[in-house]
Amino acid sequence: RVHIMIYELPDDILIQICDLLRQPALSHVCHYLWQLLRCRHMTCHVNASTIDSLMVLLGNDSAIQTLHIHCKGFGFPVQALSGLQRLPALNTLWLDLQGLDSVGNDGAYALAALQHTPKLTDLSINLHENRVGDLGVQAIAQLRALARLEYS
Repeated sequence: RVHIMIYELPDDILIQICDLLRQPALSHVCHYLWQLLRCRHMTCHVNASTIDSLMVLLGNDSAIQTLHIHCKGFGFPVQALSGLQRLPALNTLWLDLQGLDSVGNDGAYALAALQHTPKLTDLSINLHENRVGDLGVQAIAQLRALARLEYS
């Protein structure tokens, strides 16, 4: 019975609920909601061999608002993440870079480019178990202009 009631809600209300949740779960309820809500809020798990495919898939998609990216594996090309700045509607980004040990100063410079993401206001970066030097920390500090920046 609940499934049928979803169809009675106007699309704009369903979109508002999805945006309030900031999770992709609602888009997985049925085919109709998948078509309406897909790609607004995404969670991705990538490694060095899949990050390029993800970046091509994302392109400059104007629907993506919330993105969680969990990056794993040796030799992960953190520089590829700077391409996320092309997402025009992205307002919330969580990057889990824990344990990559490949961020370093060069990766930090690439992450600093995220400050040019047009609508990005919330950014969380997990840098545990990475070697970021003083210059890298200064580069990441450029992101403090965002409304909300969390890093660990």
